[in-house]
Amino acid sequence: MNKKKKSKELALALVIMLGIWAWVYTWKEDYWKFLIGFFLIMIGFSITSFLSWAWLVPIGVWLWAITDVIKKEY
Repeated sequence: MNKKKKSKELALALVIMLGIWAWVYTWKEDYWKFLIGFFLIMIGFSITSFLSWAWLVPIGVWLWAITDVIKKEY
């Protein structure tokens, strides 16, 4: 079976525009990262009304996704 090579440029563009949803592009390897990121973002958004700094959680997850795509070998 012939495997298609994933494009690093496409993955980087997806992660900048879509955040953690870009991990769906590499779902077989990164499903756990997507799930952890999704739950962290939901927790961050839900506690934003109680803690003023909680909006940093989704931004941190977005930066984690960007650095993961940059470091990954395709």
